Parts: sequence; C-alpha cells; structure tokens
Amino acid sequence: MVSRWVMFAGAMLFCGAGVAQEAPEFASEEAKLSYALGMALGKKLESHSIEVDPELYLQGLMDALSGGASKMTDEQVAEAMQSFQRELRFKQVALRAEKWKKMQAAAAGDAELKDIKVSFKLDPRLTRGVYMGDRWVSLPTYTGARQIGSEYTLEAKAAGLVEEGQEVRIVPEWSVSDPDMVTVTPTENGAVQISVSQAGESRLTVAANGVSRELRIKAVSEDGAMVVEVSQ
Repeated sequence: MVSRWVMFAGAMLFCGAGVAQEAPEFASEEAKLSYALGMALGKKLESHSIEVDPELYLQGLMDALSGGASKMTDEQVAEAMQSFQRELRFKQVALRAEKWKKMQAAAAGDAELKDIKVSFKLDPRLTRGVYMGDRWVSLPTYTGARQIGSEYTLEAKAAGLVEEGQEVRIVPEWSVSDPDMVTVTPTENGAVQISVSQAGESRLTVAANGVSRELRIKAVSEDGAMVVEVSQ
C-alpha cells in the first residue's frame, strides 16, 4: 500500500517539469487513477507556484500512511497548513490587484495592448423576435442579413485585448480606405455605425494604442438589396 502512495506522491511532485516521457502501461485501473491524481495535483501545485522539498514531502507521506513516528505534532501540522493558506491567499489577492491595475492602465491608454477585438451586432430582426435582445458576435467573417435598398448599415464595437485575452475599454480610431463606399459614424456606448453605400470591396482599419486590426468589407448588390460580408 505504501509503495503505491509513494508512486502517487512522486508523480504529484515531479509532473510538469517539462520532460516529455512516453505514457506508461498501467497494470490496473487503480494504478491509472493513482497516476492521474498525481498529475492533476502536481499541475495544481505548479500553477500556484508552490515549492516543496521532495524528500521531506515523501517522508511525511510515508510516515502518515505507515502510522510511524511523526516529526511534527498534529497541532504543528495544522499551524503550518494555516500559514501556507494565508500566504496563498495573499498571493492571489496580489495577483488580482495586479491584473486590475493593468486593466485600469489599459483603459487609460497606458498599458500595452496585444490585439483588438471587433464585434458586430446581430440584426435585431433575427434576435428580438425570439426574446434574445441585442446580441454581439466576434467572428473571423461576419455576414449580415440581407437589407433592401441601396445602403447597408451595421453596428460594430471594438475592445482592447491585454495579457491572457482580458478585454479592456479603448477609444479606437476607425479609418476607411474608400470614403465614397464606406463611412463610419459613432453611436452610443462606444459603438459605431458602418454604412456601405455601394457594391464592391474596401478596407476599414481599427487602431488604438499602437495596435491595429484591418477589416475587409465586401458588398454585393442584387435585385434592389445588398448583402455585406466583413472579414478580420
């Protein structure tokens, strides 16, 4: 029994060390579960940057499983665990504070943006009729619903992306390559209305804080109606 738990502890301590190994063949479901638990717990330790002494960890595990003499009393163990939990909470609070600081800085235009995310508002005719309300989507290629008339309009908005894909508020600049075909008008809540007045292809650039994203607009007019496709 002790040997199985030693294998479990060893896997927990040393997994995620960056050394690729071939998957071992397990003799039983119990062995497979033991290794899987070790991997899961080891990755959790690594994700929280928790450092342990492998020899002392294994010694403590074996002492507990064998019922032998312990180097610490139950009270000392409880005290050590409480101290560790306090330290872990402090680290988590500091991490959240740092992330919030970056978000605030980005909103103020001081943080380094990694990318810009552009979203499009789905046609209200497709959403309000089924009680979905206003819905926004960000897709590699957005194709709007067919609109009757010689001008096509759609709403878009942009958000900045910082580390880990976190969205932050930005005040972007929208620049069109062909003003005769495409115009951009600010609307409420930082969104814009994109108006396409003729068939053809054009480009629209969204920029903020030294980062930009290019949108390719393709409009097709047929039988008195227009369909617009926007790729990014």
